[in-house]
Amino acid sequence: MIFDKRARKEDCNEKLEMRILTMKKVMIKIVGTQAYDDEDKNQIEVISEGSLYRKNDVLYLLYEDLGEESGNEKTRIRADEESVKVMKTLDDGTTTSLVFEQGKRYDTNYNTSVGGFPMEIFTNQLVNNLNENGDGKIEIDYDVSLKGIGSGRSKLNIEILKNIDE
Repeated sequence: MIFDKRARKEDCNEKLEMRILTMKKVMIKIVGTQAYDDEDKNQIEVISEGSLYRKNDVLYLLYEDLGEESGNEKTRIRADEESVKVMKTLDDGTTTSLVFEQGKRYDTNYNTSVGGFPMEIFTNQLVNNLNENGDGKIEIDYDVSLKGIGSGRSKLNIEILKNIDE
């Protein structure tokens, strides 16, 4: 009887590991738009090769970007039904984590290679219909306050352009 339970547990663990290890190479397009105070809108677009995978009920996007001033940035985006978390790591080990959840306010420190500053994010709208096949996209509309520097409205759009594995 104990052997049967152990065998079923091992079978479940194997199935879970297979779900976690299904990683797809994809082309990711990230468009960020910022408008601070009375300034004109500023838009940044990044297209990068990355990876997409699902672990349990959470989607993860991983990609690297060569920043002009900060060097390589490794970015991990964690997206579930309720929230999106963007985690950036610079070459020097500096990390920043941004959390977006509709109708919620988050305080964080935005860290750069030359220092950090306090930042507050309020997510006005979060639409996440991205799936593990790479269909759909993530759209975030949020207010940001760079304490002591300024405030404004920002948008972040993330989509998969194509699946490289196919």
